[in-house]
Amino acid sequence: MTQAPTDLLLVRPPARWRRPPSLIPPLGLMYVAGAAREAGYRVALLDAQAAGLRWEELADACRRFRPAVIGLTSFSPLAGEARRACEALRPVTGAVVVGGPHVSSGGGDPDGLPADAVVVGEAEGTIAPLLAWLAAGSQGVPPRGVLVPGQPFRPRPREHELDRLPFPAQDLLDHRRYRYPLATRAGITAMLTGRGCPNRCVFCDKSVTGRRPRLHSPRRVVAEMQAVAGRGVRYAVIFDDDFTAGGDRVGHLCEAISSAGLDLHWKCEARADHVGLATLRRMRRAGCRMVAFGVESSSSRSLEFLRKGLDPDRTRRALEDCRRAGLDTLAYVLVGIPGETPRDVRRTVRFCRNAGARWIQLSTLSPYPGTDLFRTAGERGWLRETSVRNPADAETRRPTLVAPPWDPDTLRQALLWGHADFYLRPRWLAQTALSSCRPGQLRQRLPAAAQLGRWFLGG
Repeated sequence: MTQAPTDLLLVRPPARWRRPPSLIPPLGLMYVAGAAREAGYRVALLDAQAAGLRWEELADACRRFRPAVIGLTSFSPLAGEARRACEALRPVTGAVVVGGPHVSSGGGDPDGLPADAVVVGEAEGTIAPLLAWLAAGSQGVPPRGVLVPGQPFRPRPREHELDRLPFPAQDLLDHRRYRYPLATRAGITAMLTGRGCPNRCVFCDKSVTGRRPRLHSPRRVVAEMQAVAGRGVRYAVIFDDDFTAGGDRVGHLCEAISSAGLDLHWKCEARADHVGLATLRRMRRAGCRMVAFGVESSSSRSLEFLRKGLDPDRTRRALEDCRRAGLDTLAYVLVGIPGETPRDVRRTVRFCRNAGARWIQLSTLSPYPGTDLFRTAGERGWLRETSVRNPADAETRRPTLVAPPWDPDTLRQALLWGHADFYLRPRWLAQTALSSCRPGQLRQRLPAAAQLGRWFLGG
């Protein structure tokens, strides 16, 4: 049977690994798909990573959809992949459009990117006018939020009433194909309960979601959770910059989730100074099983450079309170902060261990376009492209902050020894082996464990 033509095919290109150890549904593409479909367009979503496609198979896989337009997302760490996808898919479609944080922050070069149009900012309100404009032969001024070389650009205001947005098109994906090594169950999806972050960390780009927090109502969040649970999803990764932003809102939201009787586990990101034991216990009752904190460093001086606005003692209390509330924790730690040394990184890792963090992820500082760190790195000559990466990084090379006294070799060694100091502990290994025997856990964790082992061995 011949595939009916598709007005819009949204594509996530292949990864460096054919089957990545951690694979979460592409939430941004699902939001765009939901908005385009609500406007009456025929939409499909091809996740080449979930399908296990190689680059040489991508064009033929897309050609079967007979797409009028192909849409891609560009993230700064993988900007080269978006360019490669544009070039590979141009012969199979009438137009290629690209959106996402990289091009929205100014990191994309519209005059050099082989795309017919670039979507700047949030795309839900832009996609339908853009498709209509392309279908009409790209005549006249492009819609608001669309950047085309040689044409005037008019920004589109952000949507402040998030409940007006349609649900992400979760039905276009098979959630059984996804995995997250820290999930407590199989059947994975991604969600947002709010957008925007008022904090001023030097390494974060707010060009898409902005600094002003915009929050879904508890009713909307519960309705979306009910919808995904009805599709067999049992674990949601919530990608809010700070799930606990908005004062009392998190308490009302957790009460609404608990009252709905949802059988859904979830993980969220939070600031250490926005949670207390009572709040964490309410989150646990509502299905939360993990909270991730941007610990970054145990040094007050380093946190001041990063403009975190946090005290290490407050972070320690938050990690300890999570343990008391029965919640696992993931600690994000930065390697290569100017003025720190490998010894400081070891102190931060021990800080996380002593406070009871269950998992840790160390990463180098990557100055992304649109951030204060990017400007500082450029001014001081600290920006270099290196092959230094952590076990979860998909790219082989990335822009890296290399500031005194660091160099690529010391960065690489600090990442290696930091992960080893945390994960190669007999007690931690025994606890993790036991917990991995629970239903659904081994399938989630085994690929990530294998990748970590290869990374330790230099593969």
